Amino acid sequence: RVDPKPLSSREMAYGWDYFIENVVDPAHVPATHHNVQGDRYSDPQPIEITFDRPMTLSGGFKMRAKGLSKETPMKASTEFIPPCLVRINTEGDDGAGNSLMLYATPSRPGYVRFIGRQLFKLTPDGQRGKGFGGPLAMDMPHWLGHVLRPLF
Repeated sequence: RVDPKPLSSREMAYGWDYFIENVVDPAHVPATHHNVQGDRYSDPQPIEITFDRPMTLSGGFKMRAKGLSKETPMKASTEFIPPCLVRINTEGDDGAGNSLMLYATPSRPGYVRFIGRQLFKLTPDGQRGKGFGGPLAMDMPHWLGHVLRPLF
């Protein structure tokens, strides 16, 4: 019931700290990924955040967020494991879900390189759940994934 997507790697022109801060903030999704994963104009709403594991220097943290989208009720957890791993899991009411794993490291001053992989958990009948479609979830040739993923 899992649909893994290929690994992707990319160097981005901002620092490691900015990258980590951005990806662990659940409020960034509808704004940054407008019309791909949410809508920056209609989705903004209060997000309820609770910590499963409080923040420590050596252990990072794990938090849960509710209220990410008005259209698609989802539960999400974000885990940061120092020094470089962010794992984001989302789950819909229908049993479908998504797991995004990102390893990030500074590559030079003001730049970060990340390696990521996305796994889709399918519903019991083998379908993608509502809200887990998106263009990058489609099956596509590897070369096309290399072309499209940097646009996200």
